[in-house]
Amino acid sequence: MSVQVQLRRDTLTNVLANHGALGEVFVSTDTHGLFVQDGATIGGFTPNGTSPARAAAAVDATTNTSHGGMIQFACQEQLISGLSGATVVSTITFPNPCLILGVSCRVITAITGATSFNVGRTGGTANEFGNVGIALNTTNAGLLGTPNSQFASVTVTLTAVGANFTAGAVRIQLNYILLNPPTS
Repeated sequence: MSVQVQLRRDTLTNVLANHGALGEVFVSTDTHGLFVQDGATIGGFTPNGTSPARAAAAVDATTNTSHGGMIQFACQEQLISGLSGATVVSTITFPNPCLILGVSCRVITAITGATSFNVGRTGGTANEFGNVGIALNTTNAGLLGTPNSQFASVTVTLTAVGANFTAGAVRIQLNYILLNPPTS
């Protein structure tokens, strides 16, 4: 006789608003994402461990072949708070490999020090995804003209313009496409 195992489950919004016991796994019922809990971090982490809490993956997945090939449109979010210095680097990454669509952002707490900030891939062009104002609720879609192939995990850097960051918070969203090969 087989044994049925059920994991804790809820909508992505509710999963990302809670934390579970160390090693517990939550399942998002609307996106089918898995989130491993560490006993303290709200939302937990995706199974690969590179995406911190509030990572949202696989917002739309469509299987295109009878052998498991799939294309996934995905995103991850991170709140970067306590901005300080000339640059701040995200802890979330574009996965390897992926097609990058862009980086969107919203100023959650008004930024001080800088007069604006640039958003770009770490090691790349500082304003690849745009230059953003510092006022509360300023947003930027940060679209690339054409999707860009990425063959290494890479973070995003916020670069202060005019002067260093002295305070503020920005929520960033990495938007990308995953091409998953057939599984058999």
